[in-house]
Amino acid sequence: MAAPKFVQLLTTLDKDEWLSFKKYVLSQYTENSDTYRIFKWLVDRKNDLEMMDDVYSLASKQFKAMSSKVFLNHLSVLYQLLERWMVNDQLNHENTTYKLLLHRNLQKRGMYHLADQLSNQLQKELTNEKELTALWAKKEILHQEYYSFNPIKYQKGALALSQLMETTYEYIQHLISVYQVELINWGKIQKHAYHKEEEISLQLMKLLQKSEDQPFFEKMYLFIKLDKTEYLEDLKYSLINGIWPRGSLEEVASTIYLIRKTSELYERGSHLPIVQIITELFAFAMKQGVYAEHGKLTPVTFRNIVGQLIRYQSFDYIQDFINEWYLRVAPPHEESTKNISHAMNCIKHEKYNEIIYFTRQKVYSDENGKAIASLLHLIACFMDRENDYDLYSITLHNFSTYLTRHKNTFSSKFFKGVWNTVDIMKKLDHDVKIDLSLYDTIFYREWCEKMVKKKG
Repeated sequence: MAAPKFVQLLTTLDKDEWLSFKKYVLSQYTENSDTYRIFKWLVDRKNDLEMMDDVYSLASKQFKAMSSKVFLNHLSVLYQLLERWMVNDQLNHENTTYKLLLHRNLQKRGMYHLADQLSNQLQKELTNEKELTALWAKKEILHQEYYSFNPIKYQKGALALSQLMETTYEYIQHLISVYQVELINWGKIQKHAYHKEEEISLQLMKLLQKSEDQPFFEKMYLFIKLDKTEYLEDLKYSLINGIWPRGSLEEVASTIYLIRKTSELYERGSHLPIVQIITELFAFAMKQGVYAEHGKLTPVTFRNIVGQLIRYQSFDYIQDFINEWYLRVAPPHEESTKNISHAMNCIKHEKYNEIIYFTRQKVYSDENGKAIASLLHLIACFMDRENDYDLYSITLHNFSTYLTRHKNTFSSKFFKGVWNTVDIMKKLDHDVKIDLSLYDTIFYREWCEKMVKKKG
């Protein structure tokens, strides 16, 4: 049974948000109300919410006189409160959105002198801003002003519509330039050619271009689409030196684009200093929180970042990287993710004896993490089986039993990847010929390939 949507949404709140939402609930209900009492019961168990499926069966011990239907009705009320709180909280953190909504309401109420003051203030604040949200806000404030009975439109005369059209063109041009790069990026990922969309976007960009200067995303497009590597250093320099605001769509997207493309160049044996560039980009991504969700990294995301960097960097560098950044992983997964990442570093750099230190007698916060750590532990035992075959045999048996018992806990792809890796180890141990092309999903494929090649 899936947890109610209110409980699911609660798991996304951080410490400050819990406190803020608690105050909001108390502003609507007294501490003695059933609605608040249920909320308080959930607050006291906030670290266990992710594991809660049948919430009512747990809560019924505390709320014995309350039926399941009444309990769920209270959760529904709390969910509506949480929705309103999220919108209010967003407005508190997004000053421009707040001012646009205020401007719209002042216009509707005929308070044009106040609306004009706010409009002038907002336009002044946005003068030098070039990211998508700022360009949209510039357009929106003039749009709201024009399509109203505000006398300022008539005072401006023909200029009112010209200004609106100019800001609209600027917004659309930037929007298309961002989408244009994504057509190439997503097209590669999905193995789909967006010929029609790309052709139309190029035509529109040509029409909207106001100067000979190449915007950032036009250079990005040429770099990704046509391998114009002469733009790489300039793009990286502009990005790292803050051309886009922290957390903006442009910053996040362009960081990911550059990492993916430079990784592709590395695989193709580029003569450029790719390792240094990729290292700088990943350091920037971690510092800026590019891969973070709600301010924190998921264990999978952190392991994937480490898995990518391992391809380029030394054992010591990766060790320092993990120790520097693992606390960015969402709780309670920090320690288990750190240990798994260190073990991954060991397997890549063939320090098999050291894997044991990071996998033996450790506590893991989720079954996927436990399975990966156990697989890495098994690999370490496999590599040392000539010295202690009994340990390898017992570890293999225990892990195989664990996987079978917990099969339904994992996604089919995850289970298949782990199981196939175990199967390859078994065949290697018994000198059975292996065709890796028959395995569509394998964990630590590079290690498996190395072991199969070594067997000959």
